[in-house]
Amino acid sequence: MASWASAGAVIVALGACRRDAPGPPHGSRDSAVRVTGALTPDSAAPIAIAGASGDRLAPRDTDVRGVGIVDGDLRPGTAASDPDSAAAAVREDGGAAPKIPSPTGIPLVEGLRLTSALHFPDGDRENLVTISTISNDGVVYKWRERERRSDGSRGEHSFSRLVSLNDLAGAPRLNPVFEATERSEHPGFTAMSLSRAAYARASTNPQIPFTMVALENGPLGGQLAPLGATLLTYRGTLARVGAHSETVPVLLDGVRTDLPALHLHGHFTLAEDTIDAELWFLADTANPLLLRSVWGRDVFQMIRIDRPKRATTAVEDELRKDCRAELPGVYFAFASADLEPESTPALMGVATMLKRHPDWSLGIEGHTDSIGGPAANKALSERRAAAVRAALITPFGIDASRLRASGFGATRPRESNATLEGRAHNRRVEVVRPCGTNQ
Repeated sequence: MASWASAGAVIVALGACRRDAPGPPHGSRDSAVRVTGALTPDSAAPIAIAGASGDRLAPRDTDVRGVGIVDGDLRPGTAASDPDSAAAAVREDGGAAPKIPSPTGIPLVEGLRLTSALHFPDGDRENLVTISTISNDGVVYKWRERERRSDGSRGEHSFSRLVSLNDLAGAPRLNPVFEATERSEHPGFTAMSLSRAAYARASTNPQIPFTMVALENGPLGGQLAPLGATLLTYRGTLARVGAHSETVPVLLDGVRTDLPALHLHGHFTLAEDTIDAELWFLADTANPLLLRSVWGRDVFQMIRIDRPKRATTAVEDELRKDCRAELPGVYFAFASADLEPESTPALMGVATMLKRHPDWSLGIEGHTDSIGGPAANKALSERRAAAVRAALITPFGIDASRLRASGFGATRPRESNATLEGRAHNRRVEVVRPCGTNQ
């Protein structure tokens, strides 16, 4: 679904809703990724929503802005309100909640970086979300979006969102609106994923009640919404599609990986409006991230997941074995060679690796997708490789004689440039050391 932006609020992934726009036909599920019958989502016992004292939170009859719409999802008998379900997410002694094992190996941890793309009729948007901190208060998501439109215009916004541990455990509602306030919070809602209780219910039941929030009267395709846009609460259902999990292709630490996903069809209403959507969530009881959504012609997809500390080890192993490796965790501004701050951990990892191997030298190669002309792409790839080289020299102190930079534009694609994930993979930096056939 499309992202939304306004002077004070942006819907990252699930916000292509407006009161005057009908939803797409139910047939939009035809765009689903392939089904792999051998994979099935895992399941877990429902997890209660609870306060710090262990008491259950009272149902809310309005949204967080006071819009008078009764959503009633926390009524007795639902998993999120069941007092006999699993323990509260927050310990009474104030200590940190215990870590929950992740079946997919993608736990919700500090430093996890999520890169997603949104394609809409008038352009493309790239979202970069970093798990900034995790504490007994909850999880802080730092989010930056970069947008490029067909008319050549560009935009960038940065936001932050706090989601409590209790909401991650049991909230039956999703509010993907990020606002321009420090650590904005919407109690009773998640932001980037299903809650664990909602995931458990959706994976074991044909249909569950669910609620989501959207901005009113914003045009489709992630355009700027008017000042004073109203948040509306849409009630409806999530229905499981198929008996088995599907897969969504994602670059996991730079490696193309088909992640298991729970496919759900969403049907929501508000007054006379009806909205339909297709959603895929990571089949992971600990961290059911939104991986993909389809809303009419608007397609949102997670394209990269970079786990902290995993990438450097893989790069070192590949350089030792094959003398060449892709360098994940490096981020540039749109059509620019400016390195984003989120690139620091990856660059620090390369510098540390080179200090462990003083006999190694590296070639740094830049690559682009096919958007743009050949000359411009080659120049951009050269500038990006040079930027990585310069960053390793200063401030990380690697001797300049050990590093060389070159760019190849779009001439060496790894995947088709016809897809979001393909273009994302082709925009990459590779490192190579002179050994074997590379000498």
